[in-house]
Amino acid sequence: MLIGIGVVLAACAPAAQPAVPTTAPTPTAVPAKKIGVAYSNLIADSLSLWVARESGIFAKNGLDVDLQYIASSNAFTALLAGQVQASSGGGSEVISGTANGADVVVVANLMPIYPYFMEAPASIKTAADLKGQSIAITNPGATFDIASRVALKKAGLNPDADVQWIKTGSVANVQAALQSGQVQGGLAQVPDTIKLEAAGLHPVIDMSTLSAPASGTVVTMQRAFLADNKDVAQKIVDSILQAYALEKQDKATTVKVLKQYLKSDDESAMAATYDYFVMKAPPVAPKPEQFMDSFGVLSEQNPKIKDVDLAKMLDASYFQSAADRKIGL
Repeated sequence: MLIGIGVVLAACAPAAQPAVPTTAPTPTAVPAKKIGVAYSNLIADSLSLWVARESGIFAKNGLDVDLQYIASSNAFTALLAGQVQASSGGGSEVISGTANGADVVVVANLMPIYPYFMEAPASIKTAADLKGQSIAITNPGATFDIASRVALKKAGLNPDADVQWIKTGSVANVQAALQSGQVQGGLAQVPDTIKLEAAGLHPVIDMSTLSAPASGTVVTMQRAFLADNKDVAQKIVDSILQAYALEKQDKATTVKVLKQYLKSDDESAMAATYDYFVMKAPPVAPKPEQFMDSFGVLSEQNPKIKDVDLAKMLDASYFQSAADRKIGL
């Protein structure tokens, strides 16, 4: 009987509960968002993108960035074709593209000043001596073209009547044309100026002294992609600001990145590049006034430019969000 009662009680007992785990389960990691980002020239304008990539800042912000060098205006073409999801290139190209039907948005300005010097051989003593001479540019309507025209106007020359323009296709080709004597003038920036001046050229115009707002290198995305990926745009802007903060704090790491991307082991030249770009040109929010030089020059060449709404083309909200959260401070 006792055995029978024990069996009945056992049957009525509540079922045993599973053991409570002593540690919480590991959450499933969210995969990084893969995107392509193009930069259009081998110049330090895109330094913050390079540092964000090489320091792991993009990765920490959940971005798997394929950073591609696509020369000159081809970077913007790659953006429109969907080959990349963001491009770093001239603001003038964005204006021209918008006038021709591209629906794009600028989310950051990486070069809000003119960091250029008009270099010339010893036979050209002053900017006035460039009258009747040939000037090298990358492509018509590109940043070097716009900046060269602004520089000549400031020097009292008529860009359309007083000089001959030589299209070279890239910044590297502008430097080669200057060194070979093919042209008598052309823009350059640090560290290219160091090499050119060592070869006997000298600056006749320093555009950094003009105190003029500029849009030499801006980060642009297609509006359709941006509408569905606002988080990606925010992470790009956050990464740029975090990278710039790192640049200011860590010169050695930044110089190492400059050596890698500019393919130079010249310590003094890379240090000079660091001093110029990091100290003079922080990335900023895009504003219409930064694009007015390009707008003015291009509207003289293409009537469609006058219909471009600069305010619609720009979105400073990502910079504002980063500022509100003190990103990079």
